[in-house]
Amino acid sequence: MTFIFFAGGAFWALFETVSAERLGGAVSVPLSRRVFTEESTTGFLETGKRKLAYFGEASVGTPPQRFLVVYDTGSGNLIVPGSGCSSHACQKHARFRKAASSTARQIACGFQGIWKFGIRINFGTGHISGHCLSDKICIGGLCT
Repeated sequence: MTFIFFAGGAFWALFETVSAERLGGAVSVPLSRRVFTEESTTGFLETGKRKLAYFGEASVGTPPQRFLVVYDTGSGNLIVPGSGCSSHACQKHARFRKAASSTARQIACGFQGIWKFGIRINFGTGHISGHCLSDKICIGGLCT
C-alpha cells in the first residue's frame, strides 16, 4: 500500500493506492448527494450548468482528523485544506494539521531526473500546490 499526501500552504492532497480485501462482507460508506449551479469565471450564473457531487467523511492521521470530502470518481485525489492555508475557502473548512499527526511523514512526490518533494495539480478552474506526505487514512471503517 502506497499513498502520496500533497501538503502545501494552500492544500493537502492525498493520492492513495490501497489494496483491501474483506472476506464475507463489503464496506459501505454513507454519502450525501448535492447539486451545485456552476458559476462562470465572470461571476455570473450560467443557466443549465449544474454539477452533482457526492460527499462523505474521511479521516487522516493519528489521532484521526475528520474531513467532509468529495468522492470524485474521475480522479484518485483526496484533497483537504492544509493548516497553512489562509484563503476564504480554507477558513470555512477543517484543515489538516501535520504536526498533530504522529504518523505523518514527508515523502518524495516522484522522480523526474531529481526527486521532487513539491507538486502542482491543475484543474479546469485553477490549481493547487503542495508537498508529499504519507499518513493513515480511514474511509467507512476501512483504514490504510
